[in-house]
Amino acid sequence: MSGMEEGITAAPAQPATLHMTSVDEPEATNDKRFLFSEGGSARPVWLVRGYQVPKVPVLAGVAAILAVLCLLLLVWCAVLAAATAGPPPPPPECRATGCLQQAANIAGYINTSASPCTDFYEYACGRFDDVHPLDTRISYGIQEVLEAENQLRIEELLERSQFHNDFSAVSKVRTFYRTCMDAAHGNSSAERLRELVNSLGGADLFGTFDPEKFEFIDKFVQTREVNRLRLFFSITWLQTLGRVLISPPRLGMEDKMLYTDDTSEARAARASYRQSIVAVLRLLEAELPADVAQNRSCNATCPERMADSVLHLETQLVEAMPTKSHVLPAPANVMSLDALLRLSPRFEWRRLLDSLFGKNVVANSSSVQVPSKEYMTNLNAIVERSNASLLNDYIQWNLMRQYLPAAGPIYAVLAQEMDTVTRRLATRPRQAICFDLLRRYFPRALRALFIADHIGESNVAAARRMVGRVRDQLGRSFDWMTPDSRTQSQTVLGSMGVSYGHAPWVPLFSHHSPDYVNAATFGSLVLAELAGPFFLRHRTYRLPSWWDSETTARYRQYGLCLMDSLGGYTVDVQRSFEFTSIRGSGTHRKSRVPLDPRKSANYLQAEHLAFILSYDLFKHIQKEDGPQRVLPGTECQRIPEPHQGRHCTLS
Repeated sequence: MSGMEEGITAAPAQPATLHMTSVDEPEATNDKRFLFSEGGSARPVWLVRGYQVPKVPVLAGVAAILAVLCLLLLVWCAVLAAATAGPPPPPPECRATGCLQQAANIAGYINTSASPCTDFYEYACGRFDDVHPLDTRISYGIQEVLEAENQLRIEELLERSQFHNDFSAVSKVRTFYRTCMDAAHGNSSAERLRELVNSLGGADLFGTFDPEKFEFIDKFVQTREVNRLRLFFSITWLQTLGRVLISPPRLGMEDKMLYTDDTSEARAARASYRQSIVAVLRLLEAELPADVAQNRSCNATCPERMADSVLHLETQLVEAMPTKSHVLPAPANVMSLDALLRLSPRFEWRRLLDSLFGKNVVANSSSVQVPSKEYMTNLNAIVERSNASLLNDYIQWNLMRQYLPAAGPIYAVLAQEMDTVTRRLATRPRQAICFDLLRRYFPRALRALFIADHIGESNVAAARRMVGRVRDQLGRSFDWMTPDSRTQSQTVLGSMGVSYGHAPWVPLFSHHSPDYVNAATFGSLVLAELAGPFFLRHRTYRLPSWWDSETTARYRQYGLCLMDSLGGYTVDVQRSFEFTSIRGSGTHRKSRVPLDPRKSANYLQAEHLAFILSYDLFKHIQKEDGPQRVLPGTECQRIPEPHQGRHCTLS
């Protein structure tokens, strides 16, 4: 203590100062020049005017204040940018050919007076009925739209010039179409048709008929066996029942009352029918060599006489047919083959049955069911009292009528026009008639034309790739099935094919469009084509089901939910229906028709599931392809998710 006291006593006089330092602190810290001193860089404190301040709390506080200031600055900048900048830039547009076509179709259906936020369906499809009015059609949907669009496209392709090539189906179909459209200058020839008629005894029209050589049963059996003509009656062998079923034939005019009624409408129908027959026969007559006329017994009136023969014999057949009130129950009209031979021996039933179904396939012990016993007796009487020329004209005309389309486009058009007359259909333009003929007789050639000239062989791979993605999407949806059913379903799905390009309609596909656009159009229809047969085949075609009972029950429950969701809707039908009955005729008007989905429950269920899957495929491909490109000119840049029945799930 004496030393310390001596040190303190010896210090010079200075103002009193509080030092918060350790005993080891250098003396220099007491210097007033160090108002802010770290007291060593490694120390966790600052010295401020002699006070020891910790570093960490101070730095944390400063950092927090700076962060708040930066956040406020960012918010202020964002508000300022929003107040001064314009709307955000629109997403990129798809300018491909397929996208432009889709955009034009969508723009035509949009009803701008409706709000997409309150009724999106009315906004997106409100003008569909204006663009595609129903007219006399019961319904008109996407399949009919595609059919019309594809028909226009195929007609454009058919009208392209091309050198004829006998080895090219596309070349032949183009030649047929052009000839059909210009029938007055067509390249038709009935030479083969005349050869066919002459091989069966000839016709007086061609100067090749000899009444002395005519044998009714020979010609009747031959045309039945080889040419499948159903004259006088239709005949079917029901092997499981061991019974022959005989029914009235199909005549030239479908409405049988037109043959016998004495109304002005019936007389006009008979006159039109006769004139259509005469028109065909006159055209056939015009192609005959000049020296044929001298061998004909009918001279210049052959077409008229043959038409009269046909109309006369068909009228007799109608008069012989039993009315509904005279048709007895089936057991009363069932008889033995021997009894049938006694009723109508002119048809030589044993020989006819052997030629149609094979020798002794129909045993003598087999039963026969007829419309009525009087009808079979009347048929025999008609043959007995008709002369050879009348019977031959009737048989040969039906033979010509069946093979008219094979004689060339001119005759094919005449055959179609005859159908319009005899079936009392609306008159159609020549273009529609020619296109129907192509669809009926050249379906594969039309498909080849569409693929080769519209899609292009090099782009078929793109369509096949899309079909593969559609098939995979359907396969991925089988998670709701039991493991065994899922395995079998995958096997069945792998064996199913898609006939792309099949007439009459072709699913819309454009190789110029992005895959997600094709998935929404082409994909939805291909999925419907796959899902329909897939989910219905085991019931529709009575094949062994590849679903177990648990999987079937889940699918049925999904269907019940869907029917509840789709029920209760009505549709406005602004049309009237004319009817004729025993009590008279009139007009029935019905403007609102309730829609009952249960009548087509199985098909609606399969198609609904297909469209839901196609939407999921659309979103899946869109996500894979990157940022969405929108269709140009469409205000709504988002395809809404299908919601009707979406809550019904398979699990």
